[in-house]
Amino acid sequence: MVRRALARRYPIVEKAYRQAYQQCLKNEIDTLEEMELIVQNFGETLQQQSLGDEAEFQQVGVKEWINRELLDSTLNLYPQMQSVVWSGETVTPLIIYQTFSCSGRFVALVHNQKLRKVVDRYELAIRISKTGLEHQLK
Repeated sequence: MVRRALARRYPIVEKAYRQAYQQCLKNEIDTLEEMELIVQNFGETLQQQSLGDEAEFQQVGVKEWINRELLDSTLNLYPQMQSVVWSGETVTPLIIYQTFSCSGRFVALVHNQKLRKVVDRYELAIRISKTGLEHQLK
């Protein structure tokens, strides 16, 4: 979902990623090496492809492509997402209760105003139901 939104907004980013990934397929390497190679090739490919209006991609440094505006306008995720404060450690019954008390399908678990995880309430309900039923059947 995020990749598609970025591809629509920044086609050059998607093109660079695809080329970096294709270069990686030529080598038989493990997953970790593959990820490192994709990241390395992605940056190089992006800088090589950047021309004209997309010259901002030639500049070295941190790029912020995913921001509130992108999420609001393209993904339309924030208007329906609520959040629950979570320490990032164990998921307690209280966190589960607060998550189910939210109205949207997706709930953001946040800590110090930073997103830690997005929970799909439907998936969580199915997992909890399945675990409870399995326990009762034993």
